[in-house]
Parts: sequence; structure tokens; C-alpha cells
Amino acid sequence: RSLPLLRPAAPPQRPAATPPPELHSEVRWARAADGARVPVTVCHARGLRLTGGAPLLVAVYGAYGACLHAQHRPEWLPLLRRGWVVALAHVRGGGELGQAWHDEGRKRRKRA
Repeated sequence: RSLPLLRPAAPPQRPAATPPPELHSEVRWARAADGARVPVTVCHARGLRLTGGAPLLVAVYGAYGACLHAQHRPEWLPLLRRGWVVALAHVRGGGELGQAWHDEGRKRRKRA
């Protein structure tokens, strides 16, 4: 007996969360091994001095041209309020800086 195929349900849409005013975010730039500039979104408590002493959570995703969207995530709020820094590295597998930038980080041109 064969079972009917079901279409996957669309993921529930949740409204974008608004970050609280006590947080600060900005885009900084890192340099890849091949010299390319890589954007990194950094979020932390407003007034926290970034001297290298704070704990850091780094989230990274870059594949198939998909972008890592920099959006407020409520689950990170307890860490941020305790002095942590959250960084989202927008690596070259994503498409944040266009197709040519993405392609330079693929296949034989990819550097580990």
C-alpha cells in the first residue's frame, strides 16, 4: 500500500524582533587569507568597551549563496546583558557582497 505524499508545511513566520535600546551593533571588517574583506556584524551591550576581555559567541554560515542575516535574536539577550559580545561572520560562501565575491571563495579558489 502506498502512502500519499504530503507537501512540507511552510515554516511559521515570526515577526522580526526589535533589539532593546541598551544594545549596540555595528559592522566591522576582517581580512581573509587571500586579502578579501569579510563583514562581521558585532553586537554588544551599549557602553561595553571592546578590549578583547569579554566572552565572545561567533555565529558563522556561508553556503550556496545564502546570507547570514543580521537580526536580533532574543535568545542571545541573556548573554549580551551579562557582557558577552555576539559576532556574525558573513563568510564568502554567502552572497552578502555579490556573486563575484561569493565565487572567489568557492571550489579550487577556496582557502581553508
